[in-house]
Amino acid sequence: MTDEIQLGVARRSIVRRAITSHHGWTAYRREHGLDASSLGTTECIAACKTLGIDIYAVLAEAEAEANSTTTQGEDNMKERTIPAAAFTLAKDRFSTVSHLMTEAERDKGLSIISTVLLRQDGAATAAQYHYVRDIALRYGNEANATANAAAVVTPPPAMVPDAAVTAADPAGAALGAMVLPHILGALAPEITRIVERRLETVQTVRIEVARHDGTTGTTEGHTHPQLARLLRICSARMLSGYTPNSMLVGPTGTGKTHAAHQVARALGLEYYAHGAMSMSHELLGFTDAHGRTHRTPFRDAFERGGLVILDELDSWDAGVTLALNAALANGYAGFPDGMVARHRDCVIIGAGNTHGTGATAEFVGRNRLDSAFLSRFPVKLQWDADPALEVAISGDAAFARRVQAARERARAVGLKHLIDLRQMQAGAALIAAGFTSDEAADLTYLAGLSADQRRMIEGA
Repeated sequence: MTDEIQLGVARRSIVRRAITSHHGWTAYRREHGLDASSLGTTECIAACKTLGIDIYAVLAEAEAEANSTTTQGEDNMKERTIPAAAFTLAKDRFSTVSHLMTEAERDKGLSIISTVLLRQDGAATAAQYHYVRDIALRYGNEANATANAAAVVTPPPAMVPDAAVTAADPAGAALGAMVLPHILGALAPEITRIVERRLETVQTVRIEVARHDGTTGTTEGHTHPQLARLLRICSARMLSGYTPNSMLVGPTGTGKTHAAHQVARALGLEYYAHGAMSMSHELLGFTDAHGRTHRTPFRDAFERGGLVILDELDSWDAGVTLALNAALANGYAGFPDGMVARHRDCVIIGAGNTHGTGATAEFVGRNRLDSAFLSRFPVKLQWDADPALEVAISGDAAFARRVQAARERARAVGLKHLIDLRQMQAGAALIAAGFTSDEAADLTYLAGLSADQRRMIEGA
């Protein structure tokens, strides 16, 4: 009977949570080489049989909870009195010292964090906040840090081979080359455990949003933890009747444009996109010698409605951003054939790697944006990499985990080397075309590195 049960996306997510919260999940996962992201319908049914979980009871309980009264839901929201910024700070502290905790403490904290980020849009109750904050503070004090210093050895940035250092101190460089593999060997299990623990929080979620025309839009599947918040932002209306312009800020390959596409689908809007630009006519269009006006994606979204993402915004030429100022703030824009009013359903999202404050060590080609222009994007949302989402959309879960572990090791030794989702996806494509995992690694995230640097981030 159980074998015939149909588990759609939403029901499978419910069963997954029941499985991963079961006390026998850790042993079952290790025995079968699974993680939460690999639990399809067949795997869910098999796991429930082994662990003694009644799928029908789990689904019935979830349905009863979903049918609870609106009043109860409103009361629960009132309890979520802790600002998202405060909870984010507590979460970051927790992540820093989670390796020092007992497994039970760590699991409880990760469960709370996952619930707040994925199901409560970052809004935490006082009890949720205090657990995460208090345990992070307890393990983060100096006495515990000193007592546990030997648990994880983190080599300083100076461990990264440097030509000048090697020339000045060849004996020291030789000693470092001898010691470094042993340090990395000690780091490798811990880094792998951190990556696996993060991946265990992956969930398939369904988000519903009420559109302004009275219909309901949905997005399902693996989503970034910030997607629900972005949907709410893009559904908001100012007194002017327009949606506030928002800006997504985060490293490359974190899914900013993918998220914008998801929002457009959920809101039932046409999706438009612009990359980096150096001349204003690329954005506003132009009239040719024959008197024909050439439109742009921005013009279509602005005049007819739709969602437009202005990507790589912190690399745009200043002349283009200046031409954009009026359109972003006044509800009207001057195009080659005249003034055009902004459509009520025009949603504008900017995306960049920085907050517009200029170049950084990682993004040296980014411009400092004018404050008047930045004020046209009053809503700013940090959009960092989400390990669970990366695995889900990479195309090859095993290779994605390999790349994530390499990224963690690079950070641990202070190696400034960009490793992101795009390399995971490219590597997955290469493996699907017949390349081995090692060959895919050589051609993607290891490309351009020295032999020593490769050994560092591969944990060899």
